[in-house]
Amino acid sequence: MEPKFIKARLIEMGIGQTSIAKKLGISPQAVTRVLYGQSRSRRIEDAIAESTGVPVTTLFGHRQQIAA
Repeated sequence: MEPKFIKARLIEMGIGQTSIAKKLGISPQAVTRVLYGQSRSRRIEDAIAESTGVPVTTLFGHRQQIAA
């Protein structure tokens, strides 16, 4: 799924990238990098999927699978 659609879903859910970052104890930039495919993190991808209510395979399935 394209980043703009994921971001729109987060907005619909009333959740910002900053709140995901705070929950994980990481920087908002780390969330942004994963969202835009600039880096990979199963932990961050899982948190984004949980926040949007959309399965991680739907959000990030176009990317090569990574180990947990």
